[in-house]
Amino acid sequence: MRQFQFSAYDQGELVQCGEAFKKDILDNVDVFGVLYDSRIWTDYVLHWFACVAPLNVVTHAHEPRAAASWQTLVSGRDIARRMPGSRNASEFLLDLTHVEVLPMLVRTGQEQSPRVSSVRLGLESEWGHATSTACNIERVLYDASKLAAVRASAKVMIFGSINGDNHSDIAESLRRLRKASRDSAPWLWIDIPWNQDRRTGKWEPSFGVEP
Repeated sequence: MRQFQFSAYDQGELVQCGEAFKKDILDNVDVFGVLYDSRIWTDYVLHWFACVAPLNVVTHAHEPRAAASWQTLVSGRDIARRMPGSRNASEFLLDLTHVEVLPMLVRTGQEQSPRVSSVRLGLESEWGHATSTACNIERVLYDASKLAAVRASAKVMIFGSINGDNHSDIAESLRRLRKASRDSAPWLWIDIPWNQDRRTGKWEPSFGVEP
């Protein structure tokens, strides 16, 4: 099966992205379902979104910071063999951005025209707090406010909820933040919960798209 890759950075692709991201986690749920190190999760998220960038953009994201590599946890599996395209090992505005560099059509008297960076995808990840719902939502919204302030074709917010009510509160708060900031770019939020669902006894990520 062909791996998802961005192209248009529109609402439809964000839905496909959410589905592909969730599928990769559930296909390896024996590993990810018992992974509680947020630094490893961050490294995985940044690598995954670097791998789905098209060839005409550069991914900006910091180098892995966890003491252990997530690839060693899924060694030998297809997901561990995926390699990103062009990647700059430093952040540009956010935790991760897909940046397209375009010539700027102005006369400067210089041989080489200046270039402008167009952000196609902006991503922030914030795992919040594993036990305090109030602290959790506050931390998530703090990072989401950065996302709202940046101009990008599409945006992704990764977070971890504590329970169902916390999940609903965060999702609704993200909708209100986006509306208050008058952001017309589509948003994808992905919840990688800290705990199993008490109603079903299952652990799995969820996602939603705000068009």
